[in-house]
Amino acid sequence: RIEGMSEEQVNDLEYQFKVVYTFDSTSKSKSHIQFVNPDSEEGKDIRSVLVKTKTNDELYPFRASKVPKIVANEVGLKFSTHNHTQAWKLYKVRPASKSKQPAETNRDYCIYHAAHNDYTYSQDWIDFLVKSASNPEEFRKIKATKY
Repeated sequence: RIEGMSEEQVNDLEYQFKVVYTFDSTSKSKSHIQFVNPDSEEGKDIRSVLVKTKTNDELYPFRASKVPKIVANEVGLKFSTHNHTQAWKLYKVRPASKSKQPAETNRDYCIYHAAHNDYTYSQDWIDFLVKSASNPEEFRKIKATKY
């Protein structure tokens, strides 16, 4: 598993990947391209070298202002921007607003964008909040969080 990525993300066919080529000294008649079955031992070894990437906009498409609206709509309860702030503080998803290390986020749920000095959130964060807000005891914990 690649650090910071779920198995679903790693296996997503929409990823782009980079291939590293090396040049070995060989005669023209011996040089060739070899195709390897991905299920073979050699294919599995090669797969572990490839790194799949997606842009942050694809992985973390939700701005902070959209998250509460989506969660409220999904659970049928009032879930405010204030509740969203309480939630990211409770679950330690990102640092406080004027942190000296703004990029220290839980990358399953959130990333920091230095270019525009804000955070965006993943679908996993939305799903987690919907589940949490749907549980009355967990939602009480969120609403009781001070900041």
